Amino acid sequence: MPCRVSGGGAGAGKVRRILAAGPAPTRTVLEDVVLDLILDAGLEMPDVNVPLEIAGRRIVPDFRWPKRHLVIEADSRTWHDHRIAREDDAERQALLEAHGDRVLRVTWEQALNRRKESLARIRAAAAWPMPSMASCPAITIAPVESMPAA
Repeated sequence: MPCRVSGGGAGAGKVRRILAAGPAPTRTVLEDVVLDLILDAGLEMPDVNVPLEIAGRRIVPDFRWPKRHLVIEADSRTWHDHRIAREDDAERQALLEAHGDRVLRVTWEQALNRRKESLARIRAAAAWPMPSMASCPAITIAPVESMPAA
């Protein structure tokens, strides 16, 4: 039986947007919390964990708005608090930034205890001027699904 949201109470619009988009393929509880923060900021639903190929490397940003050139990464200690993970995060961020994307990182502390500041940061980043493609280096980026088979 389909789910319906009736009434116009606080949050009804958000619930309708989430239901219309279907379940988001988040991989962690922190990603769920950050997605709520993103939607509370009034942003449209991002691409969630959609693999990309950038300069021959497979990258899976947590949240990405291709037209806004914006990526948000949910950084928990579980997955990002050791040397190899930090080095990998820095390399992935450098590739995304070289392509013209802005990368924001959101931690548990920011998502839960500094929500107001985090919302302001996300809104400001979403309004960040999009670079012209002429200013971006010649890096090929494509969704992994559309890459030709080898």
